[in-house]
Amino acid sequence: MKVKIIECPDCGKKNVAKAAVCIQCGNVLNEKTYQKRFKQPSNSSVDNKLIFTVLAVLTIAAIMFYPDDESRNEALSKHIAQRNKDFEARKELSQSPLTDREKKIQKQFSSWSGEHRELAKRIKLNLPSPDSYEHKKTVMRDLNNHILVTTTFTATNVFGARIQHVANAVISVEGDIKEFSID
Repeated sequence: MKVKIIECPDCGKKNVAKAAVCIQCGNVLNEKTYQKRFKQPSNSSVDNKLIFTVLAVLTIAAIMFYPDDESRNEALSKHIAQRNKDFEARKELSQSPLTDREKKIQKQFSSWSGEHRELAKRIKLNLPSPDSYEHKKTVMRDLNNHILVTTTFTATNVFGARIQHVANAVISVEGDIKEFSID
């Protein structure tokens, strides 16, 4: 079986006759083959119809399921009333004077970030890269004779990857760390 060879008119390189483009310079050798292999038929009208149909369905669904103005206003009014009640309750609590015990506990926490200052120091002492410590969240639970503090933070490990950790500590009302662990 003999393979038919054609020569590229641009660069002169010999190519297989069935080739769509020259292997040397990329010149189109056979327009019909080139169109079959490399040009996709245009489906723009089909695509446009599909997009229009999807948009129409979404618009109709939004109109059907969107609550009417009256029910939306009623829900909004209830939400605002509840927020006002919550605000007033917090306002009353914040105006009541703190006990000495509450003051001792409050002084242990940063007013800026909310983290427990001594716990943050202890965490940094236990990290391979203390400068990588980044506080995320601290939650405190008062258990009468001590407080339970949970701090979520990120830091880099020995491989340089940034990992999220959780530290738990049992702390006295005076601020002494009794128990400590990092998960």
